[in-house]
Amino acid sequence: MGQMVKKGLLVLYSLWAYGVFGFILIAGALGYGLVALFTPSKGRERRLLRVNNGIAAIWGLLCGIQYEIEYPSSLKKDGVYVFTPNHSSTLDMLVGSYAFRHGMRFLVKKELKNVPFMGFMFSLIGVFVDRSDPESRKKSREVLKSWAAKGVSFCVFPEGTRNRTTEPLGRFYQGAFDAAISAGIPIAPIVFIGNRQLMPMNSRLLRPGKMKAIYLEPIPTCDLSSEDAGILRDQVFRAMYNAIVAEERQFVGRAALGPDDPVPVSVPD
Repeated sequence: MGQMVKKGLLVLYSLWAYGVFGFILIAGALGYGLVALFTPSKGRERRLLRVNNGIAAIWGLLCGIQYEIEYPSSLKKDGVYVFTPNHSSTLDMLVGSYAFRHGMRFLVKKELKNVPFMGFMFSLIGVFVDRSDPESRKKSREVLKSWAAKGVSFCVFPEGTRNRTTEPLGRFYQGAFDAAISAGIPIAPIVFIGNRQLMPMNSRLLRPGKMKAIYLEPIPTCDLSSEDAGILRDQVFRAMYNAIVAEERQFVGRAALGPDDPVPVSVPD
């Protein structure tokens, strides 16, 4: 009986949380439209992300979600980076919306273009890519590098899609690391913690609680060549993996990776 009551409460909470998100997403799309219409293009990415910050903050306040962000002192507020978050839950979008404060563009899968309101928002702050098309992947990286040359950071989920395994991280695509080296800008890894507990894998039910974003130490690329992309990828993978197993409750006791420990073979990109 107690389990049935608990599940019923989770269903009601989840319906509330989804409803609130739908409402503020519409308001956010309106905010994006106003920013696009009435503000100059220079610095627009940062202003659009402030709308995202507001969406996430309001959703968290109304749904009993707490956010926490950790930054290293070496992360410059006005620096240009390639941000590489992990992707283990649908909730990554919300904790990321709260935690992303740099002006940046996002590499996003083309399927999101057709999602109501969200597709419009990503059209202003994202670069769409067809993962199944090598030419599309190549073109999207060139677009992101052109934005980097203008002083705009970009964000790429190196796993490419949500990690549905029981491992802390899925295999990485290498494109983000090739692009960072080519553009000569540092990688800034990010790990999202707690999302798996608030929305377990293969469940649509949400739970209130805390979500955390941890920015790791930026990794410079200025002295690297294209041949070093695999080494850079492995370095970022180990740093993110170790941060997740140190913080995520379900991986307590999992051994950290050493500098010479192997990592999963990258996905062809």
